[in-house]
Amino acid sequence: MNRSTSIFPVFLLTVFLIGAGSAAPLEEYGDRIYEPELQLNFPRDANLAHSLGFEQTYGINGFMVYNDALRFIRFLNAQAYLGTTNWRLPTIDELRHLYHVDGVAWVYADPSAAQPFENLGAMYWAQNIRSFDFFNGEELSFAAYRHVLPVANSRAWPGFRPPQPPLPLY
Repeated sequence: MNRSTSIFPVFLLTVFLIGAGSAAPLEEYGDRIYEPELQLNFPRDANLAHSLGFEQTYGINGFMVYNDALRFIRFLNAQAYLGTTNWRLPTIDELRHLYHVDGVAWVYADPSAAQPFENLGAMYWAQNIRSFDFFNGEELSFAAYRHVLPVANSRAWPGFRPPQPPLPLY
């Protein structure tokens, strides 16, 4: 096999992977981040439990055990945080999407890079006692203390204005 034919499949794979990773960018609405592809809302503060002073039994700096993470979600819903009462823990796939498609781990590659979340930690709880590590983009099989990044899948949000298409130039 000559060298030019062996490079061609690698080129095609590279073009495919670059195209596959492109998605609509995260949208910022004050204290809320909207992920348009999954139609999910996240608080801008990725260590909200600590910022709100929600330190539970063994929690420190926003880290908590899974049961305390569930209590924190109930607390947000009881307070109608950011005007909604449907907060929940994200799924592993939703966290993986933030990492791989939306590039949320920029802060680890380049701490000076602009990224929408404040106070981004490394390890976060997901549903069903699972967790995800934003440092290396992997699901963790064993977890004790993790941060919580709540998610709400509501487009009907107080003050939400869907993006308007641009007006035609004619």
